[in-house]
Amino acid sequence: EKESEKESESESEKEDCLKNLLKEAKLQAKDISDKYIIPGRTSEYACMFVPSDSLLSLIHNKLSDFVNECSKLKIILLSPSTIIPFISSLKNAKLEFERNANAAKLYNELLKLSEEFTRFADRWNAQSKEIKDVLDKNKLLDTTTDKIIKKFNDIKEMKFDEEEK
Repeated sequence: EKESEKESESESEKEDCLKNLLKEAKLQAKDISDKYIIPGRTSEYACMFVPSDSLLSLIHNKLSDFVNECSKLKIILLSPSTIIPFISSLKNAKLEFERNANAAKLYNELLKLSEEFTRFADRWNAQSKEIKDVLDKNKLLDTTTDKIIKKFNDIKEMKFDEEEK
């Protein structure tokens, strides 16, 4: 009988403790929500740190309604073993966000560069055509110069065309 009474008292104490835990946790969650989730000014979510992994496990196992309430309030429950992975996830999300923002900027800069390169290519092609034309004219001048030099040399050596004799 004594053991049964002790077990009954123990169960009653556990229930009382659980009720007190729920009451305090709800108050804490409400305070966190009111203080730290301000639409348009702060993040949409807040964290509630539970100082013990076993306590967080107890909350998840015995107080699932409270866990759901926290979800609705946009409160994330964290413990010593979950806070570091959570922070790492936030850091990775931030990096990904910045990478995506930079990707958009990079794409816009590539579009601008593409316009500049198209302009450059058009100008290069025009310049290249002018250089080709100058080289073609230079060849004609070279040919004429060679003919004139040959004539001067023929005259120097007294070689005349057959028709002139």
